[in-house]
Amino acid sequence: MNRMPSRYLWPVLLTTAVLLGLCTVTAVLLFRQRAGMSEALRENIVSRRAAADMEEDLTTLHGLLKDRVENVGSLHEQIRAHLNDVVRYADRAEAKELADAVRESYGQYERAWRELPPPTDPAHAEAVGRLAGLVEAELKPQCHALREYNTLRIEESA
Repeated sequence: MNRMPSRYLWPVLLTTAVLLGLCTVTAVLLFRQRAGMSEALRENIVSRRAAADMEEDLTTLHGLLKDRVENVGSLHEQIRAHLNDVVRYADRAEAKELADAVRESYGQYERAWRELPPPTDPAHAEAVGRLAGLVEAELKPQCHALREYNTLRIEESA
């Protein structure tokens, strides 16, 4: 039987150990990278879903205000919850700017809602119409822009 000389054994073992170490390091780095990408994708999906849900609720709110239905307290709560999610998951500067714009516009809407004249006041109907206009002209487009931004981020992540 031909035996490998022992002078070749140590270099082969050393090379094997180095290759095994490199493979392990590569596997760990790839795992971490995949985990980071998965987390970013999850955040983008959650943020997009919150923006889409908020946009849908704003559409409902706009319709109700146009029809002079003013019992929308629970809808306001839903929109605030979606807005909190949108702000919480805004992770990049552009997303934060878009989320802040939506939050500011919704804050204006809420202030105007609280300052509505009583239903018996002749200016009440006009004020509700202005609120519906604010939702349609400002809030919905800003929310739509945020949803589209998150859709692009999801496509980039995928």
